[in-house]
Amino acid sequence: MAVSVADNISKSANLFQEKRSIFARRCMTKPTAGALLAQLVDDYLDEEQYDTAVQLIAETYSCTLRPPASILRRLMCLSLCTEECTPPQIHDPSLHMPQRTNKVYARPTSTSVGIARELLLDLAPLSVDQVHWMPCSLTNGDGTKQWQEQKQHIETTTFYASTPLAFWADNATLYGFESIWDLLLREPTHAADRESPFPLRVHEFWMSPFDDALHNNEVDEHEGDGSARYMTQGAWRTLNVLLAVWKDTGTTAFLGTDAKYLTKMLQAAFSFEHSPISSQDSLSLLEERTSVTVQILGLLSQPLCATHASTIRQSAAIQLQTLCFSSLSLLCNMAQHLPIYKDICFTYLYMLYVDARAPAQFLHIDSKQVDVKKLTAILNIPCPFLERCKCSTSPSITMFRMTHRCLWLKWWLIQALNQVHLIKQTSIFFDAQIFLQCLLKASSFALDPELQDFSRQTKDMLKPSNVNIP
Repeated sequence: MAVSVADNISKSANLFQEKRSIFARRCMTKPTAGALLAQLVDDYLDEEQYDTAVQLIAETYSCTLRPPASILRRLMCLSLCTEECTPPQIHDPSLHMPQRTNKVYARPTSTSVGIARELLLDLAPLSVDQVHWMPCSLTNGDGTKQWQEQKQHIETTTFYASTPLAFWADNATLYGFESIWDLLLREPTHAADRESPFPLRVHEFWMSPFDDALHNNEVDEHEGDGSARYMTQGAWRTLNVLLAVWKDTGTTAFLGTDAKYLTKMLQAAFSFEHSPISSQDSLSLLEERTSVTVQILGLLSQPLCATHASTIRQSAAIQLQTLCFSSLSLLCNMAQHLPIYKDICFTYLYMLYVDARAPAQFLHIDSKQVDVKKLTAILNIPCPFLERCKCSTSPSITMFRMTHRCLWLKWWLIQALNQVHLIKQTSIFFDAQIFLQCLLKASSFALDPELQDFSRQTKDMLKPSNVNIP
């Protein structure tokens, strides 16, 4: 009997322990699985098995098992890479090119970059930790201060970071840039740029300064000394994804609370023309980037940005000056439904004609009503560039370009604002006729295709169908 009782006690104890273990396993299944999965993904990424890593992420993370912020940051770093893989370069030692001093890291494949971008779009809205993966959270803080506060942590994690991807995901994106726009434009804080163990101004995380120099030589010859900042192909496509995520999650932190971030936002948005574009499919890429710019302008129309409305219009008007006419024309066609863009164009003309230092002028009384008096006034102001074309015996090509640009933009505003009656009530029709005469008198007209294009476009403006007002 004693043995039986002891056996029963032992069996009961064992059963209790077994049930307790089962309960514990059930309670710990998700967190443990999540932690192990994240570590497994990290291991694949550290081994530069990018395709395997993103495939694992695609197969495992969902609404049931939501991705941690660390995984999303890694996806974003992969997404920022380009999908076009150029063949390896063979270098002649006699050219005295800079030598690699650090470990050579593998370039992510086009497949892994494309999948990472798709996963970011699908999984980012599921995150319960939006603040810690979105770089836009830094727009509300001081990036330099955060870097200094996290310096010890950064130094510790860097010691254990086996690849630049780990460093970029866990340190650079969080503390090295003051905003998402600085990250996309590769403009780190001074402290981060000076102290980072991995270069922060490179085009892609895996690059050494040597790789980045080659990239500059191959596709960025027009950038001169490389001081001008612009977004790469990967940055443009990542921004497109981020815009969709922000819209889906209702996030507005990327707009920031300071006008300087909105200015930086516009700098990024208007860099679409200056980013390297290969000749193949160049028009489709330009249209793709311009559509992103239009989305950003639409976001800047939100009431949240009303406090900085004047700064936005003035900064955007300045950015318009950097666009060639074909890009300006494309942007005008794609953004004509936005009242804010028409205000920007009006401000641009005002700054050219009246005072470049004056505060931005508002064309719209509200989002629907147009201040016709202001519009009429700007249309009647003599174009200073046209006056120089008239007075000069041999006007420069710059004078012709600026005159054509201003006349065309006036004409576009009239059409976009549905104020066609102003064509006959203002001097624009007369100015277009004078400009056409100046073009035809130019000594280089017969040999200059650009001047001939100006002539054709001006004649289109003067067609009876465009000026006959019912």
